[in-house]
Amino acid sequence: MNKYETTFILGARPRRGQGQRAHRPRVAMGQELGGEVLDIQRWGKRRLSYEIHRKRDGIYTLMLYQGRVRS
Repeated sequence: MNKYETTFILGARPRRGQGQRAHRPRVAMGQELGGEVLDIQRWGKRRLSYEIHRKRDGIYTLMLYQGRVRS
């Protein structure tokens, strides 16, 4: 199995509970495809390198997982 990592960014002001639930769909999708989540690291609020949709800050999360490549 190959190891992968994905970083995703939420808005700095997520709706109530969104920050805790944001990784659940990604975990479920990976498990359905035979993968396994190794670690989820919440890096917290950080400044973006450049403004996106008038937003300067975001909440960063890193997900480490492993899975097989389907062809």
